[in-house]
Amino acid sequence: MKRGLTVNDMLKELMHKTIDRALSVYHADEVECYYTNIQSSKFSLKKRDLEDRSFSQTRGLGLRIIKDKKLGYSYGTNFTEKGIDELIQNTLNNHHYQEKEYDISFHKDKSNYTENHIETDFNQIGFEEKFNLALSLEEKVRSGHSAIICVENTSYFEAVSESFLYNSHDYQASKYHSVASLSAMALSKEGEQEESGGAGLSVKNYHNFDLDYIAKEAIFDATKLLGAKKISSYKGMVLLSRDMAKIILSLLASSFKGSTVYKKKSLFPTIGEEVAPHFFSLVDNPLLKEGLGHYGIDDEGTHAQKTYLIENGIVKQHLYDRYYGHLMNLQSTGNGTRGTYMSTPSISYSNYYLENGEHSFQDLLTLMNKGVYVTDILGAHTANTITGEFSFGISGIVVEDGKLSYPFRGATLSGNLKQVLQNIVGLGDDLDLRETTGAPSVLIDKLSVAG
Repeated sequence: MKRGLTVNDMLKELMHKTIDRALSVYHADEVECYYTNIQSSKFSLKKRDLEDRSFSQTRGLGLRIIKDKKLGYSYGTNFTEKGIDELIQNTLNNHHYQEKEYDISFHKDKSNYTENHIETDFNQIGFEEKFNLALSLEEKVRSGHSAIICVENTSYFEAVSESFLYNSHDYQASKYHSVASLSAMALSKEGEQEESGGAGLSVKNYHNFDLDYIAKEAIFDATKLLGAKKISSYKGMVLLSRDMAKIILSLLASSFKGSTVYKKKSLFPTIGEEVAPHFFSLVDNPLLKEGLGHYGIDDEGTHAQKTYLIENGIVKQHLYDRYYGHLMNLQSTGNGTRGTYMSTPSISYSNYYLENGEHSFQDLLTLMNKGVYVTDILGAHTANTITGEFSFGISGIVVEDGKLSYPFRGATLSGNLKQVLQNIVGLGDDLDLRETTGAPSVLIDKLSVAG
């Protein structure tokens, strides 16, 4: 490292030289560099003993070049002069094989943008403190319910990432993020029946770990099916837990991506179509500061925005990056993101959630009166997100006279995702925004449950 230069200075110098060489020597029209550095560590406990501990780091430079209205892309980890030359040559070699014209430019705003979302420097917290945190969680789960016979595993994970975007229009952006997660898996027993389950929590601020919350959720998940029975088939109301409602949202997600709309594979291609009750509003919101998916600009340099996908039951918007926005004659919604230097921008969600309803959980049970409360879905990946047809295995708790009665398992829930939205009769007020996808409890009518 040159004397007096910081790591960031060195990176800017590296990217500047890469861009300058691609322009002057290889006659590129436009050049974009994207660098990421991700450092992570994790460990796990089993019966109070350290079972596993590891560290990793992934860093490298992604390069995109526009020349003669064609786009080339490649990436590398060799930052020597020879390595950079090879990276440029590989990128241009890839460019030659592109058949489609790429007639849009990289971000042209000449500015230097920085956002720092690191709330905790996890490196400043000693391993012993993190280890004791995991021990405390293990103890809370183990002693929290008489049916818990052991805590199978307690895991801790943390990651710090930095990314730098620099292009030949003199646009520069840098972003810093950090996250940590803590989880526990437990085993329960009642008679001869054994069940397992667990829960976890991810945070940006180390001091936001709520051990009581994780333990309560882990215990419930590990014990909820003890004594489960079979149920009879019926068609009627089903109450989805928050986590199961999130699974439904994840199945709907692809339909709101501009790439899916462009390819005519979306369930909801028509802006202005009424697809849900008036109290149903689905949002993607990178500006939500407490959310894990918070950012101010995406990885193409476009400013973030809160986007209503469905507002008051009406389809309002789809999500776009620069490429698919251009194909659809629309602006990017600021959803062009990339996981690491090894990927190109693609449309993805930030903080994706269904807004809160007005009913308490007990209100929903009372409104339902009789049916099932679904706490587990099996086979969600088998749903057809183009036609909307699905058939899931489900388990949960039977509801009788507006109260949770006894657990069930081995049932099947079938229907169509579009019909599910249309038949929602109530939303809970229990939205939890501690993950990137969030939903309150959702009460749905006219669903077929096979016992």
